[in-house]
Amino acid sequence: MLYYKRKLATYNLTVFDGVRRKAKCFVWHEGEGKRGTNEVASCIEEFIQEHCNEHPNTKEFVFYSDNCYGPNKRISFPS
Repeated sequence: MLYYKRKLATYNLTVFDGVRRKAKCFVWHEGEGKRGTNEVASCIEEFIQEHCNEHPNTKEFVFYSDNCYGPNKRISFPS
């Protein structure tokens, strides 16, 4: 039997909290999902939920991206 061999693609999304000076890394492989908007949005949602559980008085999040498509470069999300 012949097998097709290639490297398994892995994806990494790191969110850095500038106030608390802590980073959270989300890592997954292509078998779990691609690097589309749904995967990125679910990581950001998880980060926001964890942060709001620890700091319920948070009123605003500001995200900056160094590698994002189109007009999604700088978006502010009110809570």
